[in-house]
Formats: sequence, structure tokens, C-alpha cells
Amino acid sequence: MLRLGEGEPLVKIYCGFLSATSHQNPLLDQLPPMLVVRPDDTRAKWVDASMRFAAEEAREDPTMVGKLAELMFNEAVQIYLEENEEARRLAAGLSDPCIARALDYIHAHFREDIEVDEIAREAGVSKTVLGERFVAVMGEPPIRYCARYRMRRAADLLERGSTTDEAAHAVGFSSAPAFSRAFKREYGEPPASWARNVRGEG
Repeated sequence: MLRLGEGEPLVKIYCGFLSATSHQNPLLDQLPPMLVVRPDDTRAKWVDASMRFAAEEAREDPTMVGKLAELMFNEAVQIYLEENEEARRLAAGLSDPCIARALDYIHAHFREDIEVDEIAREAGVSKTVLGERFVAVMGEPPIRYCARYRMRRAADLLERGSTTDEAAHAVGFSSAPAFSRAFKREYGEPPASWARNVRGEG
């Protein structure tokens, strides 16, 4: 609880955390650093009542507060999915057994030069079936998705401070120039300048 100045009102801040059972969850990996659920949002008006309940009646019951936190996290993710087409496609893909197996394989082997045959074999379907279903659900072919996922992982590393060489090696490139060309095709500029701009150093 924080107090600024004298008298009312008081501001109560609840802090906590939710943990995932898997260290590799592509949907969680795609979430932004912060999700915000506003009490005045049309579809989230229950949040205000829930927070009042947590502050006034459930504060002595950690289990109840935990359940409310889970509901709010679920609501925040749903709002994010409604506003983000790529994340929405990923959620749809993870709910399709065939596409989910393909995504698992891609996310585990994106550093390698994998082929559609390998992905289809792991997904348990033919190349044709995989291609059609993957494009229908994810909006692009599996190899294109793999290439973009590879660059997104590289971008995350660059944003966190990795050098171009470190990021290139981490995502499976043996040549920094080849990595720079691939990164520029995806993000429109070389990795070093992109990283400086994202970090506010440019």
C-alpha cells in the first residue's frame, strides 16, 4: 500500500506472478512485456468489481486473489489476441493438432536448414496437406514461417544487447553477412542499425 500526502484516498497495489509449466511456449513468448486491462473497457467492466472485491473482501484469501489474477491474465491475453492477428493465428495453430506438431518442430529446429518433408513427417501428414493447412491457419507456408520466426528470435537477442555476430550464431547462421542480408529483408535495415534504433541509441 502506498500513501502520498495526508488523508484519503489510499492506493492499493497488488503484485504477483503466474508461471508456465513449459519453458517453451510460443504464445507466451509472443506476448508483449506488459498487458493492460482497463476497468473502463467495454468487455472488461467486471475487472473493476473484481479488484474492489479483492481489496475489500478477498485480501485475506490468497487462493481467491490468485484465481482473480488468473482470470485477469486470461482476459488480457484475449484482448491482445483480438488486436493482434499474428498472435491470433498462432493460437489457432496451437489448437490444431497437425499445425501444433509442425510448430513444435519448427520452434525446436529453427536454427537448422529444415525442409518441408521433415516438418510434414513430424506433423504426421503429407507435404501437400501440411502446406494447405498451414497456409489456411497461419497465413503463410511453413518454411516462410520458420524464416520469420528465426529473424524474430534474432531481433529479440539484438534488442536485449547481443551483437550482430552473437545473434547470427545464436539463430544458426555461420556467416554474419548472410544473417545481415536475411535480417534486412525482414526488418528493412541491417541488424546493427535496427538494434541501435530500437534501443534508442541511434
